[in-house]
Amino acid sequence: MVVLSFQSPSKQCGLTIDYFITSKALDGRLKKAEIYTAVEGSDHCPVGLIID
Repeated sequence: MVVLSFQSPSKQCGLTIDYFITSKALDGRLKKAEIYTAVEGSDHCPVGLIID
């Protein structure tokens, strides 16, 4: 198991921490974790994982 974590920017006060948990088979193929801050409609930002 591979755990990737990063701190996401908060639209309110405070701090949130988001996680992606993947299988060991994806180790070495994981390229980038992203936070889509421009998406409106919630107090949470969508997150994405780039896998090659």
